[in-house]
Amino acid sequence: MPFVRLRDTVGMRATRGESLEAIENEVIEPSGLPEEHKAALWLYGWASQQSDRVERFRPTAPAKPHRPSRALRPLEPLPDFLV
Repeated sequence: MPFVRLRDTVGMRATRGESLEAIENEVIEPSGLPEEHKAALWLYGWASQQSDRVERFRPTAPAKPHRPSRALRPLEPLPDFLV
């Protein structure tokens, strides 16, 4: 199977939530590719899982800036026994 097709298969399975162990055992290891290519496919699968998690938890609207609920008061002087 060509590398590009293997990469697409790894990415698709990773974004569906399959474990990297299953992807490695069923797709990457049997590919017969050199170790560097296998490592690249594994890393691509890992990154595909991570980017999917980021997309799922990305807020839909920007967060509002924090504003104090009451006016700030000036600091009171320290008691004499603490000075």
